[in-house]
Amino acid sequence: MLEALNKKIDEVYRSCIGDVQAQINTLQMLTNIEGRLQELFECLETVPVALLETIEKIKQKENRSRIREERLKHQLSIQEERLRRTMERATADAKKPVGRKLVFRSIPPAVKRKKDKADLSVCRKQDELQYFFT
Repeated sequence: MLEALNKKIDEVYRSCIGDVQAQINTLQMLTNIEGRLQELFECLETVPVALLETIEKIKQKENRSRIREERLKHQLSIQEERLRRTMERATADAKKPVGRKLVFRSIPPAVKRKKDKADLSVCRKQDELQYFFT
């Protein structure tokens, strides 16, 4: 763990100050980093406030645009993934039905109603009247 911390401090030292001229220990690197931070804070105090505000606004604007672009890229990748899956489903072979085939069932016979005797006699009389008088 201590070795990982030393590597990280060395990385920060190289990015802030530059390459290491001589072999210095980690504590000296931290001291140099702290001194560099103090110098930068003093320089920052001499910069006009209006300039700082405009720079801060520009940075915020860039950050918002970067986030917006990342969001759009993410949405585009999701859309492409959906399209890819849709194309895979469209080009895939159709699933074969598993199990027994469905069999057509015939329509049940219609129930015939029985006619009453009174209706039968009325129908017979009408038939006779038609037969004889037409």
